Amino acid sequence: MAKSPEQKAFERAKVQLMRGRDTHFFTTILFSLKQSWDKGIDTACTNGTHLVLSPDFFLQLDEPERIGLLLHEVNHVALNHMTRRGDRHPLIWNYAADHVINLSLLEAGYKLPANGLWDPQFKGMHTVQVYNILYDKHVEEVKMGGSGADGWVVPGGQDIDEPKTTEEVEVAKLAIADIVKRATIVAQAASKMPGQLPGECMVELEKITNPVLPWNVLLQNYMSSFAKDDYTWRRPNRRYMPDWYMPTAYSEAVGKIATAVDASSSVEDREFAHFIGEHVVIQETLHPEQIDVISFDTDIKEIQQITEYTDILSELKFTGRGGTDVTPVLDWAKTNDPVVLLVFTDGDFYMPDEEHHPTCPVLWLIHDNPDFTAPFGEVIHYDIPKGE
Repeated sequence: MAKSPEQKAFERAKVQLMRGRDTHFFTTILFSLKQSWDKGIDTACTNGTHLVLSPDFFLQLDEPERIGLLLHEVNHVALNHMTRRGDRHPLIWNYAADHVINLSLLEAGYKLPANGLWDPQFKGMHTVQVYNILYDKHVEEVKMGGSGADGWVVPGGQDIDEPKTTEEVEVAKLAIADIVKRATIVAQAASKMPGQLPGECMVELEKITNPVLPWNVLLQNYMSSFAKDDYTWRRPNRRYMPDWYMPTAYSEAVGKIATAVDASSSVEDREFAHFIGEHVVIQETLHPEQIDVISFDTDIKEIQQITEYTDILSELKFTGRGGTDVTPVLDWAKTNDPVVLLVFTDGDFYMPDEEHHPTCPVLWLIHDNPDFTAPFGEVIHYDIPKGE
């Protein structure tokens, strides 16, 4: 089936955005949104996981304006404007958010569609600050249904599609946090975090990437970054960009991952129970092709292979109870190169030299050892309450 003119224009704008400088963060969010067309809306809107565009409006823009429009909607997601409003007036909140985003994009050199909101008096302000000013000045006018004597109300200016119930808000928060966190990981891996992110966006990123959460939630958030449910690469229409590949949405199970469980004498039985429970969560949420579960103390004692058909609760066992040496585990990872290696341990061992460090991502899950640090990989400290 031939693509519509608006879809061709949309895909070309995405490719041009990809070619821009330091756009990994924005493009990863954009490619994570499900996109559709709707002639019933004036311009565009997003609910944090979906992007809806007016085909007529999109086609009347030139290409730089199309890129600016896409970045505008992406920034609504990055700033999580969908779930932060609280009991504030929705129209005024949307306008305040638009001022903040547009001023940031204009400062970064992007072109925006005409008749947008970007009053320079709000430069450097956060959304709540702009909202308070607009509310004090215009709330009575909005309540009366006025169109704005000074032209502050714009046609089609409400482009934030908010969740309607408390349950939908919580679901949206988690979905948006996952998208933004993934974009942050991609951008940081490429060392291309955009330099023009507003301060408010950095605050929201800090909340997402450094949350104060239980250790098992941190583990699940970390592992979600390896889920392949965002996009793949295929050849685009050769009339547009013959030497580029275009990301498209798809879903696929994570490949082979590995977990190494410290079975030395310093690890208690109740910890093994928690380790087993986390393997169940990983199996059910990420659907890895295979999990290689390594029991180790001073050496590798056993490697058990878990698939989707494994009954973890009854089949996963641990052996060992000697001292602790993580070197054999790291050497195994260097040879087998799993997608990621998780090491459950108390960290009571000498860290091997660099020649033993694997190239795959490593996550150290450290129990009851707050002073533990690692020269590579990520560290999550955890504790299990007494009596569990």
